Amino acid sequence: MLNLMDSFEHSVDNKGRLVLPSVHRDLYRDGGVLSLRGDHLALYDPASWTVFMERLRVLRDEQTLSRSEFNSILGSSSEVTPDAQGRIGISARIRAAARIEDKVVILGVDDYLAVYRPDAVPSPEMPELADLMSKLDGLGL
Repeated sequence: MLNLMDSFEHSVDNKGRLVLPSVHRDLYRDGGVLSLRGDHLALYDPASWTVFMERLRVLRDEQTLSRSEFNSILGSSSEVTPDAQGRIGISARIRAAARIEDKVVILGVDDYLAVYRPDAVPSPEMPELADLMSKLDGLGL
């Protein structure tokens, strides 16, 4: 079970390559999958992608998720493999869809790395965070 966390500011070079945070590179040594997730890209390691796909298939089979929606998720995903410098290539199509240009913020969000445009990163100073922490305190966490 993963427990990815922390925040990293990185750049995407003019060829669309992103250097992975050094602390997480081993996890993606054998590759991973980039997938659009609304306001960010999700970078799954192979095991987490397998779990995600198993859940998606269940939703598709239950008809909670249509075949078209299922196909859209896969069509907006891409396999990536880091090079010797720990860089992954983000296709022009996926960069455009996520509106990623040259700067990104990478957040560890438990089971994947979230790649955000700097203007889309959830702010830890948001008032909602205080409400969330109060909720967690009430749950005994």
